[in-house]
Amino acid sequence: MFFDNLFTLKLKNKLKISINNEELYSLFLLSIFNKTKQNLLIVTSNLNECNKLYNNLAFYNQDVYFFPEDDYLSKRALVTSPEFFLDTITFLNSINNSKNKIVITNINGFLKKLPNVNKFKEMAININVNKEIDRNLLLKKLEKIGYKRETLVTQMGEYAIRGMVIDIYPFDFKNPIRLEMFGEAIEKISEFDINTQRSLKEELKNVNIKPIIDDDLEQKNSYLLDYLDDALVIYQDYNEILTMQKNINEQKKFYNDNEYIDVTKLNIKNCIYVDKINNNDSEIVYDAQDLTAEVTSFEKLEKFLIKENSKSYVFLNNIKLPNDLKIKPENIVNSSLNKSFKFNGICYISLLDVAGNNESKEYKSKIKYGTKISDLNDLNIGDYVVHKDHGIGIYNGIKTIEKNGVKKDYILINYKSNDKLYIPAQNLKKIYKYSSKDGKIPKIYRLNSKDWVKTKYKIKNKIRDISQ
Repeated sequence: MFFDNLFTLKLKNKLKISINNEELYSLFLLSIFNKTKQNLLIVTSNLNECNKLYNNLAFYNQDVYFFPEDDYLSKRALVTSPEFFLDTITFLNSINNSKNKIVITNINGFLKKLPNVNKFKEMAININVNKEIDRNLLLKKLEKIGYKRETLVTQMGEYAIRGMVIDIYPFDFKNPIRLEMFGEAIEKISEFDINTQRSLKEELKNVNIKPIIDDDLEQKNSYLLDYLDDALVIYQDYNEILTMQKNINEQKKFYNDNEYIDVTKLNIKNCIYVDKINNNDSEIVYDAQDLTAEVTSFEKLEKFLIKENSKSYVFLNNIKLPNDLKIKPENIVNSSLNKSFKFNGICYISLLDVAGNNESKEYKSKIKYGTKISDLNDLNIGDYVVHKDHGIGIYNGIKTIEKNGVKKDYILINYKSNDKLYIPAQNLKKIYKYSSKDGKIPKIYRLNSKDWVKTKYKIKNKIRDISQ
């Protein structure tokens, strides 16, 4: 990697480092990962920092895993965020992959109890075409590893039975899969469309159904480090982590809970401490200047290069340079750089900043909550529906309303205390059929009520934590 030689330090246990620039910090972590050839586990104090670092590192490396955990009180008061759950399951199922990884977690994820690592490895179900399988045993195994039986498969983690056909929606598949059996033999495996429920043409030879469970196992005696062999732990802003640990301890005491261990009682032999602000206790300080605001156009870049006497490298990021831009060929790097910065007297310029392509990343959920509504005939009066902005309500049919002499059809959704929401029928794509993994009846709030505002505020805080 181009930047590996920027950092010549010798790592030692409990080394203290300060790095004041986000991009330089990411490159530092990647350099350690490339040089040490071992797993990295980076622990942050909160979800905001966790997700920010994940996005920065994932720009360069695909072997990066996001392992978030809700804050303690949210986890007790609310159901765990499905997006977070999916990220957790994705990492836990990566243990059979021997490739070194970078795992980024917050303090809550680092300290929580997890399923026994050896038991978890053995839980996946492998199914092959033309091989016999005990149908009843298969169904029991599906239940054991977290899949819930439904009449119709509409979201990840569900399975359904129709005679000799078994539909399953594994968490790591784009589409659900269909097993067609003849007696005890698997005759055909295929994916199917979740909306039409029709099988897709391409057939599969085998499928590996991985566990989608992390909480309901009897043996929860492993921790995140147990899932990573020979990991170097990097504590980011350790004083902030200790503050969060103090809060967790107080909350644990109140609830008489032993779900989390204490970070101060861990004896980790291989760790370093990185502060993102200059710390007087640091043994090594890396000080860099952010240049993103200096080079927001090709015109500004040209002026900057003329004004700047120091050596500069321009990283193309697959963006073509204008023909009239004068840059020496030896200063052009046909590689990627996320953000521009200056370090040790050298400027590193990303054309993503120059061309205006460096937009902030949003956390996008891979999980599918319910069935997309493609036609009003998919809905029956009384169905629970989810509106993207207003939450869960009850579908109450189509109403024709005349306004300014023009008649239009509106979808009517009822909320608590007979609050009504009218949505133009053409905006059907904004609502989904509600589906619950455990079959629970959802809680309905009044429109714009304090309860709903509080719920939205909690959700928005979680979204902000993982998207800023």
